[in-house]
This record gives sequence, structure tokens and C-alpha cells, in this order.
Amino acid sequence: NCLFVTDYMGGTILKMTLAREGNTYRVSAVSPFASMVTPLDITVTPAGEFFILSRRTQNVYRIRPKKAPREDKS
Repeated sequence: NCLFVTDYMGGTILKMTLAREGNTYRVSAVSPFASMVTPLDITVTPAGEFFILSRRTQNVYRIRPKKAPREDKS
């Protein structure tokens, strides 16, 4: 389980790894996921694409997941 958050002042998208603790979760690790100028909002599609809004550039950026290599079914 993980949570992705925008760090507006730091210009990064952070990946926070979560660990279940009773009825809640705690952050067990934080790592940079992407760099971007003034990231303001983020959404993730069911296909795993990230759409991120930049305040300064007033653009929406897309980050696509890498496709897994196909397995040989022979």
C-alpha cells in the first residue's frame, strides 16, 4: 500500500509507503517519485496513469507506468 502526495514547495511528488497498524496506517517510508514545478493536485487512473497539475506552468502532466515485459507462453 502506498500514498502519493504533492510537495508544492519542494517541487516533488512523494511516494509514501504505508504499513497497517490496527485500524489505521502509518508511513513506513518516504521516497521521491517525480520532480515537477509547483505540483498542486494529482489523480491516478485505474490504468495506473498519473495526472498532475502544475500551478506555475498551468499544465496537466501525465506519467504513464512502464509496461511489464510479455511472458513467453510457449
